[in-house]
Amino acid sequence: MVVKRNINKRAFTLIEILVALAVLSMIVLMMSMSFQQSADAWTTASHRAGMDIMARGVVGRIEMDLMQAVPALNYTTNNATLKQTFTGNEISFLRLKAGTQSQRELRRVTYRATSAGLVTRVERLLTYNNGWQEGSVVSSENMNELGTTFEDFEFRFPPGNWDYNLPPSVDVFSRVAYQGRFAHFEALSFGPHGQNSAEKGYIYVGGGK
Repeated sequence: MVVKRNINKRAFTLIEILVALAVLSMIVLMMSMSFQQSADAWTTASHRAGMDIMARGVVGRIEMDLMQAVPALNYTTNNATLKQTFTGNEISFLRLKAGTQSQRELRRVTYRATSAGLVTRVERLLTYNNGWQEGSVVSSENMNELGTTFEDFEFRFPPGNWDYNLPPSVDVFSRVAYQGRFAHFEALSFGPHGQNSAEKGYIYVGGGK
């Protein structure tokens, strides 16, 4: 005798499969959006960190040069005193290269901000022959990293005539731009030996701490 068993096997319907696929697609889409947002946030933070590092590098270089600055009033050439330049987009001053007494060469350092968003640094050696003469260019460099520009770059200092004496402080303001992203930075100086400005900052002029 053969016994027949009625086994009721129920499979998924087409509608259930479509609903499951739709739910799975939504989950995958939400996860991919979350990953994309995280990647964008990481990229933005990385760019800002890079711009901040570059800005600090430029400010640090300016600070190092200004700490070695000496007043042009003490140096003459052809019966005339060497002059300095302190304007909103350019500073040009004399500095004594750090080192031993025999290595302390007198040099002119010039920082210039152009309308194209570039900041350049040029350094010339000065030699003495019955007066100080500006000689060959020791170094000339572009302070911008590849693809980065400084917009609205500006030097600020107290009012006065700084053709021969050093200003008590030099502040730097700018906006760094890279691939459509912007970051503002500023460096407010103490002045000589950190004693002048009421606002704490980074740059020291003519011998800092």
